[in-house]
Amino acid sequence: MVYFLTYRFEGGTPSGEEQVQRLQLFADHQVPASIIVLSEQEDLDEQVQKAHLRSDQVMSLIDVLRGTDTSEGKPLYTIGDIMKLNDYQTKTVDHHLQFLNGDHLMYAVTAFDDEAELTAQRIHTITFFGDNNRKSYAEVYDRQGNKVKTVYFQADGQLRLAVYFYANGTPLLFGQYNGTLHHLTVLDLAGQSAEFTDWASFGRYCLAHVIKQHPGKLFVDQPSRVLPMLGQETVTDFVPVVRTEEDVSAIRQTEQSNGSRAAFGQLIADPQASFASSLTQHGNVVPIAATVNQQSTIPEVTPWEQRLPGRVAMELDNQNLAIFEQLLSTLSMVKIKEKQVKLNLFVHHQDQALAQQLQESIETLGLSSILDIQTRSLADSGDLARVMAFIVADLGNLGDADLLSSLTYGTPVITFTKAADQMLNGATNGELGIVKLSDQVLDAATDMLKLLTDQTWWQQISDQAVAAAKPLRGLTGWELWKMVL
Repeated sequence: MVYFLTYRFEGGTPSGEEQVQRLQLFADHQVPASIIVLSEQEDLDEQVQKAHLRSDQVMSLIDVLRGTDTSEGKPLYTIGDIMKLNDYQTKTVDHHLQFLNGDHLMYAVTAFDDEAELTAQRIHTITFFGDNNRKSYAEVYDRQGNKVKTVYFQADGQLRLAVYFYANGTPLLFGQYNGTLHHLTVLDLAGQSAEFTDWASFGRYCLAHVIKQHPGKLFVDQPSRVLPMLGQETVTDFVPVVRTEEDVSAIRQTEQSNGSRAAFGQLIADPQASFASSLTQHGNVVPIAATVNQQSTIPEVTPWEQRLPGRVAMELDNQNLAIFEQLLSTLSMVKIKEKQVKLNLFVHHQDQALAQQLQESIETLGLSSILDIQTRSLADSGDLARVMAFIVADLGNLGDADLLSSLTYGTPVITFTKAADQMLNGATNGELGIVKLSDQVLDAATDMLKLLTDQTWWQQISDQAVAAAKPLRGLTGWELWKMVL
């Protein structure tokens, strides 16, 4: 089972539409998934109905405790039933059907089915009124006709008490209010009770209950709102889905509260987001986009003949200088025909001192005839789609924009280190458009030079690069979710 924890669910908003599409994605692959709403969202039933979802797909904390009822065939409480029981006058005001006895408002009814015939509409809420047309109490029903809640009001119309029920009518939860919620009492079917003074502690109790009853993986939507509710002692059990700078701040604050220790094993983020690279210090970042169904455009792959002959792109700075030195020592051990290959390395770092140091190493090793350093950045050059290969020091972060762009353009990727992610383990022959060089320096040089001179092998790996990049670039594929499930 997969649970997505969110602060609110609003079916008609972009975030709500994304959540609906994600549920459909999981359903298409026969993986059960539900959204759990952690706030006291009063209009949750209406939002779920608007999104055309079942009650077990989007659950409130009360639903988590009570269990959802998806049975059919029960006698439903309709507006027609109320009309048969009295001869009060009726009128419609702000989507409520009011029942009046002269000037006295007796009760107001809202229904689930706004477009159905009036008498057939299923009742959602009945609000009863007392003297001076003041609200006295209200009864709330679910789509199966079960009374799920009764709320009682003070003389000034403010909420005083809310009583929630199991499907069989047994009280489940009492919420006491004095302007705001100040006490909660849970009664289980065995007659045991639990007391809470705030909604957040009640939420943690509910989550522990659902995981005990139906174990599953927990993802956190809207981390900026949800993480403060969850408490520091439980954050390691959750995988945040990070979409905003506010979410990043919440991640950082959680880690600081955890004694600056990494609080999360994994995080999910859109690798194109400006903050994506900063997340790697907080956990392993799995790339996934904010929008589930929007495929990014895959550009046309530049064919071999139109590539820059022998040109290689490499992201290089002081942090991975040792990797470059390994490349130089490898090439220096191989006899290379001068006209066979010419490596133009686009160095990401524009530090002139570093460039000078690299150039001196090239001359010392006698490789100046085949190697040249470009001190402009690869992004500025505009040549990513035309280089023959792209060298990266570490594949641990697939969210690197240039790496993803390289695969998208069909440019094979060369790496010197073992990939941290299981998805890339064993990628030694271009299975994912990524060539992991051999530990043997002669074999490594052979593989690299083959990639730059063998059109057939290059085309094979280029095609695999495009195939590998499609779900990463589009960021919608089921493969991405499988990386974290």
